Amino acid sequence: METRKDDGTYIDPALAKMILAEFWPRFMESSPDLRPSTIRLYEMLYRRFLRPFFGARSFGSTTPLDVRRFVAQIDANPATAAAAFRLLRRVCSAAMEADIIGRNPTRGIKPPATGTEEMRFLSAPEVARLASAIDEQYETLVYLLAYGGLRIGEAAALRVGDLDLLRGRIQIVRAVSEVGGKLIEGKTKTGATRSVSLPSFLRDQLSRHVESFPPGTDGLVFGSPTGGPFRLRNFRARVFGPAVRAAGLEPLRVHDLRHTCAALLIEQGAPIKAVADRLGHSSPVVTLKTYAHVLPGLADQLNERLDATFRAASDAAAAPLPPRGAKVASIGERAESGKGL
Repeated sequence: METRKDDGTYIDPALAKMILAEFWPRFMESSPDLRPSTIRLYEMLYRRFLRPFFGARSFGSTTPLDVRRFVAQIDANPATAAAAFRLLRRVCSAAMEADIIGRNPTRGIKPPATGTEEMRFLSAPEVARLASAIDEQYETLVYLLAYGGLRIGEAAALRVGDLDLLRGRIQIVRAVSEVGGKLIEGKTKTGATRSVSLPSFLRDQLSRHVESFPPGTDGLVFGSPTGGPFRLRNFRARVFGPAVRAAGLEPLRVHDLRHTCAALLIEQGAPIKAVADRLGHSSPVVTLKTYAHVLPGLADQLNERLDATFRAASDAAAAPLPPRGAKVASIGERAESGKGL
C-alpha cells in the first residue's frame, strides 16, 4: 500500500466500492460540453445497456471478462452496440481520472463491428441532377453540401452574417440538432469553428439564393417553406427523399452529399489535411479512416501522372544533341513550340 501511494497507483478501497449507478451523475456533470443530441444518446445507452449490466456492480470488482460478457450480450444493432461499448470505455476512463479504479477494464478489448451503411458517392452530373429535382429553395443547399462538405445541421444553422461572399468564404460556427422533436442550436460536432472556402460558382449561387429567398428575422440562409428553421426530419422526408426518387438516385442519404465532397476532393488530389479541414474532422486520422477505401483510386491516378512524367523525361533524354555551334532553344521557346524540355 505504501509503495502504491509512492508511485501514485494507490486506490482507496472505499472509492473502489462505488457502483456505476452512483458514478453516472458525476460522469455527466463532468462532461458539460456534450451536445444535446449526445446527452440524449448517452442517457438512452445508459438506461438500456449499462445500468442493467453494471448498475449495481462496483468499479473495483469489474474485470475485462465482465466487459467481454457485456459486449457479447448486447441485444441491439451493430452501430448501437458499438456506441454502448464506447460509452462504457469513456465512463471507465473518467473513473480512472477520479482515482476510483487503477486500470480501465475495457483496455485491449475491441468494440463490436459497426456494420455501418455503405457510403454513396455521387458524380458531378448526379449532383446537378439532384439539385434540379429538388425544390428550388434548396437547390443551392444541395450544391453547398456536395461541394462545401457541411453537415446538414451546420447548413441548417448557417446565417447571413456567416457569409463572406466577397472573399468566397463561409464561417461554420454552430449546428442545429433535433432532440425529442425540438430544434436545439449549439456547437458543431467537434466543438470547433472553421472557415470554408467556396468555388466561385457556389459563391455566386449563394448570392442569388439570398436575393431570391431573403432570410427572416433569424437571419437563416436556409429556412423552412413557412419561415423559421427547417426541421431536419421533415426535410429528409418531405423534400430530400422525393427529390432523390425523382432523380433516380435511390438509395441516398443527406449525409452522402458530405461523403461526395470528400470523394471529389480526394479525386482532385487534395492533401488529406486539406480535406479534413474542409469537413471539420477533429484530425486527418479521422479522414484517413473514414475514406481509406477511396484512396486506392487516387493512388492509381498519381501513378499514371508519375508514369507520364517519367516518359516525358525519357523522351527528352533520348533526343539527339544539337550540333556544335547551333543555337539551343530556351525553355520558354520549347514550351511555346510544344516540344517540352
